[in-house]
Amino acid sequence: ATFDARTATEFGTLRSFADIHVESGGATIDAAFIEFAGLTVGRRATFFRGIGSPSLVGGMWMPIGTGELAAYTIDAGAFSATVSAEANRSKFAINPPGAPYNIPGQAASGWDLTDGSSGMPDFVASMRYSDSGLTLTGAAAIGQRRFNFDNVAPAGLNLSSIPSTTYGYAFTGGIQYQILPTTSVGVQAAYGKGMSNYTGIVD
Repeated sequence: ATFDARTATEFGTLRSFADIHVESGGATIDAAFIEFAGLTVGRRATFFRGIGSPSLVGGMWMPIGTGELAAYTIDAGAFSATVSAEANRSKFAINPPGAPYNIPGQAASGWDLTDGSSGMPDFVASMRYSDSGLTLTGAAAIGQRRFNFDNVAPAGLNLSSIPSTTYGYAFTGGIQYQILPTTSVGVQAAYGKGMSNYTGIVD
């Protein structure tokens, strides 16, 4: 079920949106956010986007899953720009089950890496220009990535000695031109390092 309520105020339109999927096993909130005076707060798709959806999988552009965020958008008609702080979306690297993780002077064979919480959100900036049939888009993202061992570590393993924090980034850009009322041509590309899930490839 989708709920989309818009209320006119003296400061602009207040929008409340929710997308809820109800199944036999329960309900899932895919999106729920509020938009007002350029601010967006809640759970929704990332602002890291190009023409249409943001990420490329198997030759098709597909969206990244929704997440919590807070964003501000400047809308100047043909041009708009957004800055956003978004929930960390990384698929943290996981050692194959039973594979050793080699640390100088320490044995950790058989212990796997698990998802580690990041100390900061992902930061995203995006822009869009559309006028006279021409559309230009661009976006960039930067985020912190952490890697940790399972909660129960082998005896004598000094977890504090593991370098566990790094940073990643991703970019996307595109151009599209409408040559007929029902026909347009365009090209877009995306690149990521340490945040390749933004490009549709699981880290």
